[in-house]
Amino acid sequence: MKRSYQAILKVSGLIASTIAIVYVFLIMHSQWRQISQLSLPLPLSSIVLPGVCIYSLSFYLMGIAWHHMLSRLYPKVTLPVSFWIFSRTQIGKYLPGNLFHYAGRQLLGNMCGIPHHILGAVSTSEIFFQVFSSSMVACLGAIVMPIEPEYRIILLIGAGLVFLFLILILYAQRILKWAASFSLRLKDLINIRQVGRARYYLFPLSVYCLHLILIGLLIGYISCRLGSVYFSFVSSLQFIVIYTISWTMGFVTPGSPGGIGVREALLVTQLSPILGSLNAVIVALCLRFAAILGDAVLFLTSYWIPKPIHIIEKKKKP
Repeated sequence: MKRSYQAILKVSGLIASTIAIVYVFLIMHSQWRQISQLSLPLPLSSIVLPGVCIYSLSFYLMGIAWHHMLSRLYPKVTLPVSFWIFSRTQIGKYLPGNLFHYAGRQLLGNMCGIPHHILGAVSTSEIFFQVFSSSMVACLGAIVMPIEPEYRIILLIGAGLVFLFLILILYAQRILKWAASFSLRLKDLINIRQVGRARYYLFPLSVYCLHLILIGLLIGYISCRLGSVYFSFVSSLQFIVIYTISWTMGFVTPGSPGGIGVREALLVTQLSPILGSLNAVIVALCLRFAAILGDAVLFLTSYWIPKPIHIIEKKKKP
C-alpha cells in the first residue's frame, strides 16, 4: 500500500513538473516574440544575459538559504540533498496557484526522509522572510526618496507588516507554544527551538534583500543601456523600491503563477513616468524573460547533482 502511494505521488510530481516546464516554455516563447518585435537601440543579448546571470546567482543563493534553514531544523540533511530538492521544485511556482513549489518540496523532502512538519516550518519561514525582507526594503527606501502618493498606502501596509513580522520573530517561541495548545499536530513545533534565533533568520533575510537590491540595480543598468536615465545612487534606490513593490504584489497575489502579469503591470505603471512607456515595457519583458531563464538554469542544475538514493544517513549509534 505504501509503495503504491509513493508511486502515485511520484507520477503526480512528474506530471506537475512537466506541465510547469511546458508552461514556462510557452511563456518564454511569447515573451521572446514581444521583445523581438520592439525596436531596440542595442543588441538584446547585452540586456538579457546580465539579467540571466543575476537571477541565476540569486536563485542559487536562495537555494543555499533554504538549506541553511532546513539544516538548522534537521541537521542530518546535506547541502547537495537540500539543493536538489530546491532546484527540482522551484519551477513549480509557475503552475497556477503559486504554491506548487512548496507542495513539491513537501513531496520530495518527505521522500528523502525529512519529516513533514520540518518541511512545513521551512516553507513557512521562507514565505515569512521573503515578505518581511521586501516590506523592509520598500519602507527603508521610501524614507530616503520621494515616492508617488498612490504608493504611500502600499508602503504604510509594508511598514505595518515589518512591525508585525518583527514581533513574530522576537516572540516566535511563545507564539508556537500558544498555537500548539490548540492542536496535537502542532506540538512538534515547540521542539523547533531554532525559530526566532538570529542565526536562523539573518542569512535568509540577507539573501532575499540582496536579491531585491541586485534586480533594482539591473533595472538601472538596462535603463542606462537604453539611454533613459543616468546611473546614480538615487535612481538605483528608486528602481530597487519600485521592483520591491512589484515583486511583493506579484508574490502575494493568489493564483498568479510566479507573479506573471501582476509584476509586469506594476513595473510598467511605475517605470513609465521615469523611462517612458516603451522603455518601461522593454524593461518589464526583459526582466521576466531573464527570470524564467534563471529558473530554467536552476532546474537544469538539479540534473548535475547525483539523484539522492540513500539520502539521509541514519544516526550512528554511540
